[in-house]
Amino acid sequence: SFLGGGVKLWSWTVGTNSRPDDLPSIELRVPDPDKHDVEKDGLRINSIAFDDPGERLVTTSWTGIIRTWDADTGRPRDMLKMNGPSWQARFSPNGQQVTVVSAGAAYLWNLTSGSLVQPLTGGGKEIRSAEFSPDGMRIVTSSLDGIAAVWDAFDGRLLRVFQGPYQLGPRRSAAGFSPDGRQIAAVFS
Repeated sequence: SFLGGGVKLWSWTVGTNSRPDDLPSIELRVPDPDKHDVEKDGLRINSIAFDDPGERLVTTSWTGIIRTWDADTGRPRDMLKMNGPSWQARFSPNGQQVTVVSAGAAYLWNLTSGSLVQPLTGGGKEIRSAEFSPDGMRIVTSSLDGIAAVWDAFDGRLLRVFQGPYQLGPRRSAAGFSPDGRQIAAVFS
């Protein structure tokens, strides 16, 4: 059984008519030393994303725990604890960094060193999304004050700020790059 907010992965081929119960699947599980916190709070996972080759997953949780997981076994690999709820994480195209959106701010997590590289500050209040460009050189964030900002993915330097159509009290925002990395799109609602 799942421990509050569990995740299940199914292996499925497009075009097959197999029932979900008949498909091979795995559940994400935490190791025994971490079970105390999980049993108390549950996993409370609220977002999930694959890395580019599909070998790892990254999850965020309302408890502020960000984890990477092995997509074949469902076992956890890396863990980072933030000081507040986290609601989005995305792998860089090369898989060496993860953007983390937590408690209204965006951060870069270096998976090689295990440390937070740089908070992305100055690009709007209450950041809600952070996405890498297709080449991994830039990051675009969006915030609840109608700002889309573009950052250098290596040093966290703010490169450009775009003011979107601000609406009084937006509750959601998202931004992303076009496949060629030459355009960004942002929504504030």
